[in-house]
Amino acid sequence: MIDLIARASLGEGRHTVVEGILAAERYGDMLRALIADHDATVVYLDVPFAETLARHADRPQASDFTPEQMAEWWLPDDRLGVPGEVVHRPPTSVPRIVEDLRGRFG
Repeated sequence: MIDLIARASLGEGRHTVVEGILAAERYGDMLRALIADHDATVVYLDVPFAETLARHADRPQASDFTPEQMAEWWLPDDRLGVPGEVVHRPPTSVPRIVEDLRGRFG
């Protein structure tokens, strides 16, 4: 479904963001094919687990799952390893990431 929606949007010439917890083991082949078929910029947010926990604590869904459950899902450095993959680490802010992407798209 992710692939179909992204391809439909890209096929209409739209800037498209595919975002989420997309484990390379499960989604990597699909994402690499999508990237190969389109002029894509890949951004990996390399947020340490402690920072992830701190950010989660401020979310309305904070009580939906525990830090122990999150630790079971945690995949450190789960990059795709594609050429040009951009890695951002804290304290990179969202405005800084957006500015970086604007520089890449002109």
